[in-house]
Amino acid sequence: MNMDLYNKYLKTSVVLLLIAMHFAAYAQSDGQADVLFSIPEVALIDIEPSGFGIELSLAAKSGGGLPVEPVVSSGGKIWLNYTSSLATGSNTRSVSVQIINGKVPSGIILLLQASADAGNGRGKAGIPAGRVYVSTSPQVIISGIGRCYTGNGPNYGHQLSYSLMISDYAELDFDESSTLQIAYTITDN
Repeated sequence: MNMDLYNKYLKTSVVLLLIAMHFAAYAQSDGQADVLFSIPEVALIDIEPSGFGIELSLAAKSGGGLPVEPVVSSGGKIWLNYTSSLATGSNTRSVSVQIINGKVPSGIILLLQASADAGNGRGKAGIPAGRVYVSTSPQVIISGIGRCYTGNGPNYGHQLSYSLMISDYAELDFDESSTLQIAYTITDN
């Protein structure tokens, strides 16, 4: 074979190969995939530590003529944890508390106070209402909850502190005791 013809053949082959590679690279088809995002609306609440009970009582001082005083005998502090994701157009949520079983003894008022959020979570945590009277009617203890989570467990979310106040000494019955069940509910505003 003639060397000029061979070089010409080689150059033509290289050029055709490059053109074929160029078209092959651009001749690939595009595919597509649909990606579906699903973010559920969530409103979850938890009390920590789980199964923890609080014992409140009245105790006498050491001298005659002095009033009895409310005492928190076992801990008295629990933590309220929550997770909230709101639908578009929803404003905020709140947490309420109420007695669902049992009765506060006569002459005594049961109080509850939520602390500010411990700051371990993310998002817009709620604002405590201050000290509220706990009764059989729902009382808002935290309001303004947005899209957030507080973290889970003791030392996360809002610390809840129970206390007693004597409203009427004349109604106190020192033989009376009661066990209460208290419910916490998170609701849309």
